[in-house]
Amino acid sequence: PYNGLGNALQSLGRNKEAIEAYRQAIAIDPKYAYPYNGLGNALQSLGRNKEAIEMYRKLIDLADKKKHDYWVKRAEKIIAKLKE
Repeated sequence: PYNGLGNALQSLGRNKEAIEAYRQAIAIDPKYAYPYNGLGNALQSLGRNKEAIEMYRKLIDLADKKKHDYWVKRAEKIIAKLKE
């Protein structure tokens, strides 16, 4: 539920609150990959790119590469863009 809350808050532009919701989701299940994507997005929107990269890397590490291929490739592209 916290991941969904984070998504809703982020869609409303309430990124600081979304970050807290994603962190709650991660605290409950640190091996669930999706909140790391949302957290990376929220951090990136606040210009916290170094932290965002860390979250995208965590997503890549945790994701099932076959099942979540889209999300892994997306995270890799975002990391590359943020490092430019």
